Amino acid sequence: INAEYMGDILGEKRGLVASVQAEEPFHPRDLLKFPAQMWLITIICLFYYVAVFPLNGIATNFFHVKWHVGLQVAGPIVAVYTFVSAGVSPVVGFLVDRTGHSIFWVIAGCLTLVTVHMLLWQTTLLPVVDMALLGVSISLLGASLWPLVPYVVEERVTGSAYGIMTAIQNFGLASVPALVGAIQDASTGLNKFYRPIMVFLTCVGVSLTCSVILLIIDKARNGVLNEGPAARKRFAAAAALDHSVNTGDP
Repeated sequence: INAEYMGDILGEKRGLVASVQAEEPFHPRDLLKFPAQMWLITIICLFYYVAVFPLNGIATNFFHVKWHVGLQVAGPIVAVYTFVSAGVSPVVGFLVDRTGHSIFWVIAGCLTLVTVHMLLWQTTLLPVVDMALLGVSISLLGASLWPLVPYVVEERVTGSAYGIMTAIQNFGLASVPALVGAIQDASTGLNKFYRPIMVFLTCVGVSLTCSVILLIIDKARNGVLNEGPAARKRFAAAAALDHSVNTGDP
């Protein structure tokens, strides 16, 4: 066979080039085949973020009532976490890429968030410190959790996996503020803020528990979610080879 026919569609039709096996098209039923790891990642995402962003909705008044800071000061204090996260995220991302062991980083992000809520609930430590820790927590989880998805689903459904994960997350972010509002309406004094924090702690507790379960399943199935960079490179090379064999791509 002349080399000029390699990869040539016309050559394939004439039988001069081996037929390339087409990749199986996406079908909605493929979503039902997501492995347990994917759903655990989604649950971690859901319960982590509903313990973060609804806090912003009550934080300004919380700081005003508990720490007696003016509302004009409390607002900028709430925003501290965004600046800290912006500065810390590239560093955390580099560390996650360099060291691997992503599930450990996810667990660290959850534990940091538990610390944030406990400090807000049980101490009078300046809230600017809590908001700075919140920024660190968001960076830890964002750099370690979201990149896990391509390791647990097929490439052809990666976009759908992220779409479902985001949709479920947004459903939680739309629902929990309503719950928090109902709790505040039924509470008085500092309980207007302490009781929602208990809800947030419960949510992040679910994320933390699911992170540990994900770690156990990954170890039991010889997965790569919590492996180092070298093991992940071997996984990527094996996946590329498998793709080449199945599709005929060089």
